[in-house]
Amino acid sequence: RVRAYVPYGKQWYPYFMRRLAERPANVAFLLRNLLRS
Repeated sequence: RVRAYVPYGKQWYPYFMRRLAERPANVAFLLRNLLRS
């Protein structure tokens, strides 16, 4: 089973940026996957 958490509402972007800043490896992971597709 896989769960995907998708933030929504007015504050989704600041939440998303905060979560990326908490773990810089997530930024590299996101960029690698965007470039592959």
